[in-house]
Amino acid sequence: MEIHLALLQEYPHLNSAQTGIICHDEGPLLVIAGPGSGKTLSMILRAMNLLLHERAKPEEIVLCTFTEKAAHEMQNRIAALAQKIHYSGDLSYLRIDTIHSICNQL
Repeated sequence: MEIHLALLQEYPHLNSAQTGIICHDEGPLLVIAGPGSGKTLSMILRAMNLLLHERAKPEEIVLCTFTEKAAHEMQNRIAALAQKIHYSGDLSYLRIDTIHSICNQL
């Protein structure tokens, strides 16, 4: 899967690791990297790329992190991205939360 044109136009300077995350489309993906490496951006772009290519529905995507602050940051950033690229799907079905919260819900 390629990066959707709308995302490339907004983020033309992605590095190869970020591109690999965004284009990954075979099974689950675990991203481990240090602070400030672009993990959150890459995960958000990957989720949006899947949605734009209609490879997944919002209710089929789970984004999890360790802290509530980071989960809120992801929610805000994906909402801002959707608005920026004029994505019209319903993102309220995305599951974005902490690992603990998601496990408790299950």
